[in-house]
Amino acid sequence: MTEGCCWEQCGDCPGDGGRGALPDAPELYDDLVAIIEENIDLQPDEESRAYWEAVYDALAE
Repeated sequence: MTEGCCWEQCGDCPGDGGRGALPDAPELYDDLVAIIEENIDLQPDEESRAYWEAVYDALAE
């Protein structure tokens, strides 16, 4: 998420690519994490569930 940062427009970019990447919209980040968490149980197979669990784990850190 830090590739192609817009330093001229917003200053220093966050280095972790996580929550700090959305400084003006933390509620949107929380909504995204909740949607991904809900999506895990809707997956049709274990491979898909494992993928979305990994995405959730990466975002929820």
